[in-house]
Amino acid sequence: MEHQVAVEEESAPSEDRPDAFPMAIQGGMLEALGINMYTTIGKCLVEFVANAYDSDAASVELDIPFDRIAEARREIRAAAKAQAQSVGRTKLNVLLAPLPDDIVIEIRDSGHGMSPADVRDKFMPINRKRRLDRSGEESNHSSESGRRFVMGRKGLGKLAGFGAAERIEIETKREGETFSTTFVMDFNVLRNSENLAQVQIPASYTDGLDAETHGTTVRLLRLKCDAVSHSQATIEDSIATAFYGIEPDDFSIAINDAPLEPVVAAYEFTYSPAPGDDGFTKEVLAIDDVGSVAFDYIVKFRARVRDPQNPDLAYGSLEANKRGARIYCNKRLAAGPTLFLLKTGMHNFYATDYMECIIRADEIDRQAIDFVNTNRTQLREDNEIVQRLVDRVSEIMRLAIYTHSQWRDEVVRVDLDHKIQDSESLRWIQHLPNKQQGAARNVLKYLATTHDLNSPEFDEIAPHFMDAMNASDVLGRLIALRTDPESMINIANHLSEWHDVERRDVLKHYRARRNAILAVERLLPQLQDKHDEADASMLGLHRLLKQNPWMVRPEYANFVPSERALPSTLTAVAEELRIDEFGTGSGADGAELAIVLGNQPSNPYQISLVLLKPLNRNLVQSDYQQLKDYVRDVELWAKEALEGTTAVHGMLVGKKPERETTSREERGLLYEMDEAGTRGKLEVIGLEEMLSRARVVHLQIIQILESEESEEVPTDSNLTPSLANLQSGGLTEEHRARSRLPAPAES
Repeated sequence: MEHQVAVEEESAPSEDRPDAFPMAIQGGMLEALGINMYTTIGKCLVEFVANAYDSDAASVELDIPFDRIAEARREIRAAAKAQAQSVGRTKLNVLLAPLPDDIVIEIRDSGHGMSPADVRDKFMPINRKRRLDRSGEESNHSSESGRRFVMGRKGLGKLAGFGAAERIEIETKREGETFSTTFVMDFNVLRNSENLAQVQIPASYTDGLDAETHGTTVRLLRLKCDAVSHSQATIEDSIATAFYGIEPDDFSIAINDAPLEPVVAAYEFTYSPAPGDDGFTKEVLAIDDVGSVAFDYIVKFRARVRDPQNPDLAYGSLEANKRGARIYCNKRLAAGPTLFLLKTGMHNFYATDYMECIIRADEIDRQAIDFVNTNRTQLREDNEIVQRLVDRVSEIMRLAIYTHSQWRDEVVRVDLDHKIQDSESLRWIQHLPNKQQGAARNVLKYLATTHDLNSPEFDEIAPHFMDAMNASDVLGRLIALRTDPESMINIANHLSEWHDVERRDVLKHYRARRNAILAVERLLPQLQDKHDEADASMLGLHRLLKQNPWMVRPEYANFVPSERALPSTLTAVAEELRIDEFGTGSGADGAELAIVLGNQPSNPYQISLVLLKPLNRNLVQSDYQQLKDYVRDVELWAKEALEGTTAVHGMLVGKKPERETTSREERGLLYEMDEAGTRGKLEVIGLEEMLSRARVVHLQIIQILESEESEEVPTDSNLTPSLANLQSGGLTEEHRARSRLPAPAES
């Protein structure tokens, strides 16, 4: 018996060997799921708007005191800067510094609200799967009323507020109840908790309310300085982009009492092979041994030039983070924008700058498996369904880009014939042999599709590109001078042989340039990271661009910097501006990081000024003003020193600020850029964007040289681009008349 008792005592649970282990959710999870996932106020607000939609609300209203936020941020940043200078502390602490308590963002919805039991059982549990039915399957996809497919799934949206605020107050009321429930979640209290499951969230109640009212109000207090840095326009754009296809009559969104209006753009071409009433093409993607997934799509290309009849419509290239495909599930953004598998070297890749591809794939968010990443920027590609969808969307974008290029080619072909006939500098092309004429027209066609045929850029660039054709240029000049016909035949025979040899040399030349551009692009991250060596690095980059000016303006054949040629003109310009060997300032200030470029021999008074700025800071308005002063000085000098007209173009190269910036100097630059438009003589461009443009131009020339008579045509077993597709993009009656194309069939 003594032995048996001893065994029982040894087997009994103890603190060292418990029968079970509790699961503790520690306060650090709030940072992982709140701050790190929802880093800006735009992303936070999207989550609360989605919650309002899922609660069957007819409307949601957001009150955001933008002016007070901006003023408070300036004061905090100024204080942080002063403190850093006086005691040597880092200014990075300002990123999480809170704004005063009386600055509040409020989100009010007219949804069904929550009872105290709903708050306890549905809202408070972290990672509650709201779509679970009674059997434990994720099949409950509808809202409480059954009218909507819900957007939420993981139960983490409640933590979004901690990405932008330290304190979240929620007041909610169900219809039929005469009281509201208010509870507060304080980040500092929860973060320091050893176990979130044991934290008690205080609640209070307001009695005597109308039983028929219902809804939820969320207040964000102690806003984090850097999380609320985005402008009103950026926040509105974030919310509008996140919820595509929601009709205001069903669910209206207002910011500071103004209904949210999505950006309305002008489009030059739409790709939707079998459009329904809403313009989308429907498709069912069959997946072997899995089933099928239905989705809709439409691809649009923004107009490149402002429409005088509709000046308020957005136009021109999209920002880099808005190009490509956006995948929506249940009317909320699930992934993108992204170019997925598109290759940068493909034909007409430049068109992606203007492309918006909208995919509605509700079915992938109505499965038992969750295919959408928690941060809703991409899909989980570790499964066959998503992989097949990504492949197909990539192919749709490729087909859209190809069809768009066919449409633009036809429009340009018709207009280019008239342009050549009307232009003295291009008319000689008509007298070239067919092969050379075809090559010349291909180059001009590419320029026209890139810059628009009637743009100042085309008129400026095209003649210089033709100068690069050397042998063809000689032949054209001889024709223009009415050379003896018999001599012309002999000359043409020799030049034909010359052209074949020259073409191979030019191809090698452009391939070498392309490889050089790729090498510089690979070095950019290292250059951007060397903040402490910015001066030396930028001077090295400045010398590189000066020695290889085709990286700056690749369309020009014979650009030369001020120190190598045209000494009587460009060197004089450099001396006038006090740059190059005439400079007196430091490179970091930009005084020595300016390049003067001129083109010879056709027009020695075509001058470009390139002002390169360090990459460890954003460009600002004063940089733009410096370039403007340079251009003004050169124009004034040219009037006195040169005969004839002088065209001066300025280019500011560096790190462009984001649209959502709140910096006064950066916003001033953006204003100047918008005022100048895409046709101004001053251009602001990112260094990476400038190199990318040079690379695309060289790739296009290489493709033209490699194959002047044929090009790969993408095929699709279900979709074949037709003449009707090309015409649907907006080919005018004038273009059809010129090209003798039939009018599109009536639907």
